[in-house]
Amino acid sequence: MKISVKECADILREKDNILILTHANPDGDTLGSGFALCRALMKIGKICAVINADDIPKKYNYLFDDIVEIKFKPDYVGRNRPRFWQKCHRCCIMPHF
Repeated sequence: MKISVKECADILREKDNILILTHANPDGDTLGSGFALCRALMKIGKICAVINADDIPKKYNYLFDDIVEIKFKPDYVGRNRPRFWQKCHRCCIMPHF
């Protein structure tokens, strides 16, 4: 199930602790989108992290070298979340449009 850009923006404004997921075998496109969204959300005071199912290729380390990892409990799980996350309470945003 897809949500509109407005619905996504409303969720991101409403929630403070946001977990950003990328697709398997992450490439520069999904990693760049994920970490750019993470940085933008951090600038407006949100706590967020990018999670990858697979290892990030070393050539992309520059995308997140300066981001400090903070442990937190995310706020919300979207309705179209992957099965793996169904029992968690997180705000899951999959950046790769």
